[in-house]
Amino acid sequence: NVFITGFFDNETRNTVGMPIKVNNEMYDVYIRPDVGESMHEFRIFLAILFLCIIVFSILFVFISSKYIVRPVVQLKEAARKIGDQSGYQTQVKRKDEIGVLAHEMNIMSAKILHHEEMNQRFVANVSHEIQSPITNLLGQIKQLRQTKDFSLLDDIEHQSQRLSGLTKQLLMLASLEKTGTAIDKEHFNGKTLIQEVIRNHMYALDQKEIFVTTKLKDIEILGHRDLCYQMISNLLSNAIKYSPEETQIKFELGEDAHKYIKISDEGYGMSDKTKELLFERFYKAEVHEDKAPSNGLGMAIVKEIADLHGFEIEVESELKKGTIITIKFT
Repeated sequence: NVFITGFFDNETRNTVGMPIKVNNEMYDVYIRPDVGESMHEFRIFLAILFLCIIVFSILFVFISSKYIVRPVVQLKEAARKIGDQSGYQTQVKRKDEIGVLAHEMNIMSAKILHHEEMNQRFVANVSHEIQSPITNLLGQIKQLRQTKDFSLLDDIEHQSQRLSGLTKQLLMLASLEKTGTAIDKEHFNGKTLIQEVIRNHMYALDQKEIFVTTKLKDIEILGHRDLCYQMISNLLSNAIKYSPEETQIKFELGEDAHKYIKISDEGYGMSDKTKELLFERFYKAEVHEDKAPSNGLGMAIVKEIADLHGFEIEVESELKKGTIITIKFT
């Protein structure tokens, strides 16, 4: 009688009666349900229902766990494969948090592959760029010993300067990469900085009889002064390097929507390919090295410094029409 309530109590109030006429005689018939039998069937129904709920619950948990755990296992396997094979992409495609995680892992894997390829190219390029002047130096020294031709000293000096410049540029790049975004900024006078850069390049300018004109406003710039000096110095060095003799280089420091510095030259100019690859490490323009010696790192350093500060760089150039490089300060 566990499930019996007041509605099913074996009492008179739960009895139903009605008159019945049989053979012209009236009878009163009273009916009371067999509560025990009714509740027995009800208990069986509840037991079957409870068993079905348990079975379906187990199936639901099993299927749900497979649906949730399987992609997690795939992500775990993908993480292991990324360690062995850079660029591996997981095939988990979902629209929930696990799908977002899988998408981020694919992006991370692609970035790891990209950086590894960049490092491999960097090592290969460094090896080539260092090996080349060393090989030339050894050959020229050997030839000098054999021929006593002291005119070779100029070539030896050229290769030594190239190797020295490459070493300095590599150290600068390594320093910038180590610095990351942690640079100390200060306000400094842009006009004074540009004048200092020009003074320190006067020898190279005089060698090619290049005339420098300036239009400089007295503007304060927020940034790391030494890095900004290096950035402008590299730009001026490039302008000198890729300009013929007796030409002109113009400096302009001004302010409109942004503070900016503009460097214009009357040099050889750049092709579309050169402009596209200008800031790639070790990329060299299609200019013969004797005309414009380069290790292909100067503009890469300019880009690194600009990115550290959040500066924008714009390049305008056409072959045989010179180049204009504008840096917008934020």
